[in-house]
Amino acid sequence: MRVVVDTHALIWYLSDSRRLSSISGDALDEAVRTGGIVVPTAVLFDLVYLTEKGKLPRDDLRSVREVVADQTRPVEFAPVTITVMDHFAETSSAVLADPWDRLMVATAQAMALPLVTRDENISASMLVDTIW
Repeated sequence: MRVVVDTHALIWYLSDSRRLSSISGDALDEAVRTGGIVVPTAVLFDLVYLTEKGKLPRDDLRSVREVVADQTRPVEFAPVTITVMDHFAETSSAVLADPWDRLMVATAQAMALPLVTRDENISASMLVDTIW
């Protein structure tokens, strides 16, 4: 199984946090064993933003960057492609106001993969299958 992961789910997975649901943890573990975890470009930008706002420590940004850069791990960095931008443009900001959330959803849509997220707005949008 291959999955796209959002910012908080990835941080909580890497830090073995109890904030990650057991279903999400199991899905990410399976993805590591079988198909890999896809990290959208938006996650890195979201991390920079959250770090600048003091909502996350810089160590979270460093650890995610290291994981994404390490080509020996079953983690794939997903750039913003034309297809991702098309999906982004098709999603109204009235449905998902946060641009980082829209980019994460657009990445999952473009790749036809489920998104591991706790975000209730994303789940309620029903734009992609979510795992939590």
